[in-house]
Amino acid sequence: MKYIDPAVNFVWFTDKKMFTIDPPFNLQYDWVYVPLGTKKWHINPSCLLRMRSTFSRSVMVSIAVPKWV
Repeated sequence: MKYIDPAVNFVWFTDKKMFTIDPPFNLQYDWVYVPLGTKKWHINPSCLLRMRSTFSRSVMVSIAVPKWV
């Protein structure tokens, strides 16, 4: 598309991008190593229970650049 010269001074180029900061991860293979024969109730509960957020943390960066005369 072509613009006339006076209209070009009002054109802005914009873009945005989402960056993931803290992605969710799979704890399926997060092993707890204990001696053979240890019962589960002897293990500290903080070693067995891992709390995590449901959604990943992210930030959106947006930029707008005008045409310079």
